[in-house]
Amino acid sequence: MQLSRGASAAYDVNMRTKGENRVTDMKKAAPVAFSGGDARMIYAAKSLAARGFDVFFAAGDEIAAREKLAASGAADIAARTRGEALAGAGALVLPLPVSRDGIGVYDPIFGEAPPICEVVSALAPGAKVFCGMAAKLAADAARDSRVDLVDYYADEGFLIRNAALTAEGAIAELIRLTPRAIAGSRVVIFGYGRCASQLARRLIALGARVTVVARSAKRRAQALADGALAASPEAAVNVCREADAAVNTVPAPVIGLREAAALDFVLELADRPGVSEEAAKVVKVVRAAGLPGRFCPASAGEIIADFVADRLTVG
Repeated sequence: MQLSRGASAAYDVNMRTKGENRVTDMKKAAPVAFSGGDARMIYAAKSLAARGFDVFFAAGDEIAAREKLAASGAADIAARTRGEALAGAGALVLPLPVSRDGIGVYDPIFGEAPPICEVVSALAPGAKVFCGMAAKLAADAARDSRVDLVDYYADEGFLIRNAALTAEGAIAELIRLTPRAIAGSRVVIFGYGRCASQLARRLIALGARVTVVARSAKRRAQALADGALAASPEAAVNVCREADAAVNTVPAPVIGLREAAALDFVLELADRPGVSEEAAKVVKVVRAAGLPGRFCPASAGEIIADFVADRLTVG
């Protein structure tokens, strides 16, 4: 359907007004505070600020925080004293993971690691708290303070996008760890969940010969459909003997002594060890936690910003 000139002009004005209202609504939204985290948090804050949100970091030492933000290329992001910042915030963004020790906020940016319960309890009731891999302490503090806790690491869409970044980081690690090019290399991957499947497809696209070891027949079928070879755990030893590199994504000990003895190294992507204690004595295990934050923090921060913006934008 073709609009008349007058109708077309009215439509353009209407759409422009809706866009302006959307930005205005974002600016009217309660301020968004950030606390802790690595470079991902800085990029997430910059992304939200570019969308019109009032964003700032809550810190114990405001002056030192401003200096560190400036040194990180985020001089345009404000830093405020923690008590003042949190009391006026409508939302708080905590890092991924929210804590390393289950007590303090993971905070390599400012090195302060304030107690989670102290940070959350400073918010007004009804505020939203966004965090990754919500520790039990964070959940308890949110309940006691009557705030709304949202774990972005429990969202399937977030996990899929984050897995893609993890796969890219894993490839960077493999290039560092082996003298061989990816093309032509024989790579064994244990498990075939989000990260493993994304990694396998990218390795295959680069010319690697990938074999997936998975207990589930369904997972093995998925790997075959994606262009990889597949093997059951019972055949893993033979696969390892021919492999140039090994990657584990299973958070349980699936690589035993026999498999480990046939490998040069294991790139560990799982949260819990996939190499048994006995096997870890005979093979080099490279733990590769937080790959998105290390290799592509801007892209990782954008994913967090998208999640937060989707849940805070009015209209």
